[in-house]
Amino acid sequence: SDDSLADEVFEAGLILAERIGAYCLDTERVVRVTEGEIKDALKEAPKELAVGFGKDARNIVVRKPGSKEMPHIIGAGATPLSEELHVKIMKSIALQPIDSITSSNMYEVGGRTIVGMPLEVYATRRAIEWTREAIKRAERPGLYLLGYPLNTRAYVINSLLNEEYLRPTDGICCSHLPEGFKLQYDVLTASHAAREYGCSIFDHTTGHVGSYSGGPEGALIQDIAGTILGQVLLGYDMVFYTIINALDTQLNDVPEIFWAKSMISSALSRNTNVKIYATRQSGSEPGCKEWFLQAAQLILTWVPSGVTIFQAGGRPTAPRRENLTGPLEAKWCIETVRAATKLKRNEASEIVKKICDDLTKEKLTHGQFRGKSFEEAYDVATLQPQKEHLELYNKMYKEISDLGVPLS
Repeated sequence: SDDSLADEVFEAGLILAERIGAYCLDTERVVRVTEGEIKDALKEAPKELAVGFGKDARNIVVRKPGSKEMPHIIGAGATPLSEELHVKIMKSIALQPIDSITSSNMYEVGGRTIVGMPLEVYATRRAIEWTREAIKRAERPGLYLLGYPLNTRAYVINSLLNEEYLRPTDGICCSHLPEGFKLQYDVLTASHAAREYGCSIFDHTTGHVGSYSGGPEGALIQDIAGTILGQVLLGYDMVFYTIINALDTQLNDVPEIFWAKSMISSALSRNTNVKIYATRQSGSEPGCKEWFLQAAQLILTWVPSGVTIFQAGGRPTAPRRENLTGPLEAKWCIETVRAATKLKRNEASEIVKKICDDLTKEKLTHGQFRGKSFEEAYDVATLQPQKEHLELYNKMYKEISDLGVPLS
């Protein structure tokens, strides 16, 4: 909750972006940006973004640290789903009180492992079609659909820029600024095509703790610089960012990384109109106690720190099997996000510390806690949770309420 430190961290990221620029892999040249260009690009970022249509039209409005306003809630997808359950799972999420929805990906399509350009295009189109069918069945056809492609190569992105797949009122993840401040013509091509088509685009930058940027302090400055460069060079509408442990993704839930995530959010939301997109990804699978606690930790870290958009779903950081999400997972995120808007940053911090006492570093080194897939946790015909899964939800609801999270 140190605003002066957040401003200093932002300034450090701005200086790094100006000094290092971006390296274009195709031309083998560095793209330099000046302080003036950076500030002009940040000024051009609008405070609001209109998405969706009809009764599900929304304005995504920039939030600041300590804001009591609800973030824009994106129901997630964004994890591998099986062909058989794709539409049902996405419908179960669309039935929740969400503002928009992401599509999902998959490991196989038509019984074939997805490898190579033709199958990547085919599978990504099917995923968009199935999500569109799901929101239609949920009687929410106007929901903003954020396309989550199997990859962000220009040939995949261009294949989706058609109203049969993505409408101009939808969005697409297309403009990744590769790690290490590198840039490719392919990224520029995809970003330019989507921008001219008229849909919104979002970037993704990830700080790697234990890699070239060093510890959490270096990784958060890397993230801020990457966000700034992405805004200048690609002009995205929102940025999805996080910090991960480069050596072990199961260690994303340790206190040092929570501190860095909070500081990035405070730094960017205080000093820019960048629409920050955060997610609840944790080390464990949904359907176990640890998932609920890790989800609460992440939400209480992000939301009071000023994130504008929050992705509500069950996906772990590194999903190892299909169908790891469902409606109760989305509901847990929405309820906890709403509670987090009632807390100041220092209040949320104390609760996160209490949760950390239960999820010790020793437990975290155990690896990914196994939970339950959709077909294990829900009735696939009615989309309702099984008794055991609902009981666990209610138990964890009471547990984090007792820790001080104002859920009711």
